[in-house]
Amino acid sequence: MRISRLLHLVALCTFTFIPVPETAHARLQSILNFIPAILAHPTIKPDAGVLYVAPSGNGTGCTINTPCSLTTARDRVRSLISSQGMSTDITVYLRGGTYRLNSTFELSSADSGTNGHTIHYNAYPGETPVISGGTIVTGWSLYDVNHEIYRARTGTGINFRQLYVNGQRAVRARGVENPEGYNQNATGFTDIDPLMQGWNNKEDIEIVGFNEWRSFRCPVAGISGTSMSLQNPCWTNSSGAYQPDDGFTKVAWIENSYELLDEPGEWYLDHHFGYLYYKPAPNGNPDQEIFIYPRLQTLMSIHGTGPVPVKNIHFSGITFAHTTWLTPSGPNGYADLQAGFHFIGEDGSIEKTPAAVQVSQGSTITFTGNTFVHLGGAGLTIAENSTDIQIIGNRFEDISSSAIQFGDIDPNSISSHSIISNNLIREIGREYHDGVGIFAGYVKSVIIEHNELRNLPYSGISIGWGWGMDSSAGDNIIRANWMEDYMHTLHDGGGIYTLSPQPRSEINHNYLCRQPHSHGAIYPDEGTSGYLIHDNVILHTGDSWLFIHNGDNNTATDNFTDNGHFVNQGLSNVIGNTTIVQAGNWPQDALTIMQNAGVSTGYQGSGQPSFCRPGATILFVEDDADPEKSWN
Repeated sequence: MRISRLLHLVALCTFTFIPVPETAHARLQSILNFIPAILAHPTIKPDAGVLYVAPSGNGTGCTINTPCSLTTARDRVRSLISSQGMSTDITVYLRGGTYRLNSTFELSSADSGTNGHTIHYNAYPGETPVISGGTIVTGWSLYDVNHEIYRARTGTGINFRQLYVNGQRAVRARGVENPEGYNQNATGFTDIDPLMQGWNNKEDIEIVGFNEWRSFRCPVAGISGTSMSLQNPCWTNSSGAYQPDDGFTKVAWIENSYELLDEPGEWYLDHHFGYLYYKPAPNGNPDQEIFIYPRLQTLMSIHGTGPVPVKNIHFSGITFAHTTWLTPSGPNGYADLQAGFHFIGEDGSIEKTPAAVQVSQGSTITFTGNTFVHLGGAGLTIAENSTDIQIIGNRFEDISSSAIQFGDIDPNSISSHSIISNNLIREIGREYHDGVGIFAGYVKSVIIEHNELRNLPYSGISIGWGWGMDSSAGDNIIRANWMEDYMHTLHDGGGIYTLSPQPRSEINHNYLCRQPHSHGAIYPDEGTSGYLIHDNVILHTGDSWLFIHNGDNNTATDNFTDNGHFVNQGLSNVIGNTTIVQAGNWPQDALTIMQNAGVSTGYQGSGQPSFCRPGATILFVEDDADPEKSWN
């Protein structure tokens, strides 16, 4: 992406990975009943502090027989730390069931482990606690007999952008893809469907579009005849001076109007009058299905204060579910910049998509074996000079934006010395298609390894910022990751995408398979330098296996690919000893890289069936003569 006006950078260093203990892998019955494979509970001494919480917990007992609420347990722990300090670890066991939050659960520096000890928030063994920002919808009645549309009362003042039916994300009412007409003008689009002038709640109608690496959503300001204006500042930020290539130029589809409610499984919320509308499958009965809508933007906030970080807290075996994010429903819409960052306000400020779980100014915070699912923003954000963070063995699925956001795009905020390992990431970017599997901004000493990323609309791992400024950081390690079916919606990205100088960094032993859109499976973009790229396998990519754009002093050697095309637009880059494989004759070294990449044995998601798993089935289907088709 060529955005020279943004001047920010990125960097990273080495960190020693200590494997998390493995436990038995429970069979997945449903996404909310899934018991993570990693339940890394510490050994509790008889005199250790142990508290128990439950969804229906009350009182202050916090015992296994009289569990308390989550906030009561937090306050008990806080009081204990304040009055006595810690002489051993403290564990808060969450019993199974759904904790329906009315507000964000907050932890601050006052909730930190002290004296070298840790506060553990763990799932009770064999049970699955779900921290949810959702509300169940009941009381359906048939509203439109002719069109089989039902409705339920939600109440005025309630708004949301997602709906989950029987554990699956339902489709918000939308029109056909790439509708005819809709030509861009100064205020929006003209040559629109004239019937739209008669639609209700016009200010809630959302226009969706894409351009290369960007994903746009702007609400309608008004409709007159066959012309439609879009709300500002969304329209200005999406199509004005901040955007190259004129930005939002084409309508992909129209969304969020009762008049578009025409397909089974679609829904529409009239938040003005407080009714939710739903069109079930023929002869379906909504009263026999489970509907959940999200209310909260953030489920859990873990934040340090001033110079005192929040530290020594561990989360394990918890499911975080059901969030929404309402900013795109207002005048700001979603005016995309890149990778979950968007323009907001009249001055074009840049903001990061909020996450279900947010950590700021944190140290020695660990997430192992958790599940992040059914989320309306991002999954997990680590920011504001956080350090010594471990994100290991978690599952991220059905998320509107990015799964993991690590670090910031402010060069004064450097998060560092952390590891993102053995996470399963799939079905993300569901609503904001520029979302990536793992984003890292201005960071140092971060290892991203053995993650498995599948079915992504845009880039898999995006690391760096700045588009060419000098960088004081380096020593990134991106290794042994498995990526499959990525870049299936947007263009100008890659499996592993980098920006700006990152000296002494490496991309090695990754396996990237099935990328239909441009530019490169490995894509060192604007200003990238200092990378050693070696021992990677790239299979079924339609453009280039390597695309260096305005990057200098990078070395790519000993890589394997079925597509020998690469681009070198830079100075002093060395590209050599590339093994070009035809007819599936992969050498043993390449097969070993394929077999060892991705989630390790014992973590959730390891060994799942895949088109790209090494074997005769996939190794002989490529079309080496036509790179544009070899991915399919």
